[in-house]
Amino acid sequence: MHIPFAKELSVTELEGAIEDNIEKYVNGDFFDYFSDKDKTLDSGFEIRLEKSIGNEIGNYDFKKKENEIDKYWSLKVFKGIKGIIPSIGKDNRLWTYLTHTHFADYCRKRHAITSVEKATVKVIKQRFFCQGISRGIERDNAVSRLWWNGYLASKVQGMQLERALELLLYNTDIRQQIVERPFLSTNSTLLSAVIHVLDESEKNDGALLERDTFRKKLARLNLYAGSNMLEAHELRELINLVKGI
Repeated sequence: MHIPFAKELSVTELEGAIEDNIEKYVNGDFFDYFSDKDKTLDSGFEIRLEKSIGNEIGNYDFKKKENEIDKYWSLKVFKGIKGIIPSIGKDNRLWTYLTHTHFADYCRKRHAITSVEKATVKVIKQRFFCQGISRGIERDNAVSRLWWNGYLASKVQGMQLERALELLLYNTDIRQQIVERPFLSTNSTLLSAVIHVLDESEKNDGALLERDTFRKKLARLNLYAGSNMLEAHELRELINLVKGI
């Protein structure tokens, strides 16, 4: 099905009326709100959603481990929403529409917004809206973060998408360290090298998967990348660099 954008005025209106709509965030959706065509706009892009996703949300077991949930739904969103490119993926109007309609049930089940007491304004703003272009979209919004997981994993060279996602989402800190470092997200070969080194570590002693160890390695890599041109290097060269740094 074709997916429109919420108008910017609609996003502002919804955000300003969170407290009045708490019950909807806990038990309903906003299809009725967006049935008014003045609340949406056509982006000019052909963005389509697989119809089966809605049924899968209703049948999915959200009691699994968080990284398992995120891997499964990152694949579903990345593959199931067609027509998104990175510039569109940065647009809060798309994600606000989706969280309030087709993914409203996913948002509350994944992030435990299951009662009026848990549906605080802060949590709803974080998961249903996009608070800031970078952190809000790539880290916090319940649906956009899934697409960005899939997009980053799809850039990893020489590895299946599912395995790259598994490593990216191995724990919260690994994902955060990668997503919040532009020198990785903008250099797909260097990103690939980091994921391949994580893969090797996971298959051996797992030392690099430890929070402090991974943080320190990326900090050293960040410092090195700031004074060296790495864009022209081949994958094997960068894998050796990441290992040794």
